[in-house]
Amino acid sequence: MSTKRCTKCDIEKLLAEFHLQPANKDGHDSRCKACHAAYNRQYYQEHREEYQEHMQQYNREHREERAVHDRQYHEKHREERQEYMRQYYQEHPEVYRAAFRQYRARKLNAEGEYTAEEFIALCEYMDWRCTYCGCELTAETVTADHMIPLSRGGSDYIDNITPACKLCNVSKRNKTVEEFIVYMKGGKL
Repeated sequence: MSTKRCTKCDIEKLLAEFHLQPANKDGHDSRCKACHAAYNRQYYQEHREEYQEHMQQYNREHREERAVHDRQYHEKHREERQEYMRQYYQEHPEVYRAAFRQYRARKLNAEGEYTAEEFIALCEYMDWRCTYCGCELTAETVTADHMIPLSRGGSDYIDNITPACKLCNVSKRNKTVEEFIVYMKGGKL
């Protein structure tokens, strides 16, 4: 097999490690793929804002073409994407819960949103305990409860959120905090 010396790292490598470049004598780029990638990363870091602005402008000017391309890609790779997302959400359940929570809030036209960092800070402030029963919570067992339920006009801002165990959150349903406390004490609503 033929080899070539990279003009950047000065290491002799196989031709397969160089991009094709028909304009060059040997038909390959003068830099190896690794050096080429490193250059592109550095260039992107130094020109990130210009690049992002350029891509936004391009996407605005070619909105319909991009939409058609994206639809075709998603149709062609539907099963692969579903499998990838299933596996990703299995490995990152907190991301799935956050995405579903945001979807539900948007569907109910709730105002506001909060970040995972805000919710974790709230859990730490509450000493990782359920607001209602006081049981100990972990990142896997905690749920975000809306004190004023979304279905009753509550917002999705962090000041309407409290950490709760799954049992309490499911039992609370669409009750307010006050109504749920009465319910827990055996009172009727």
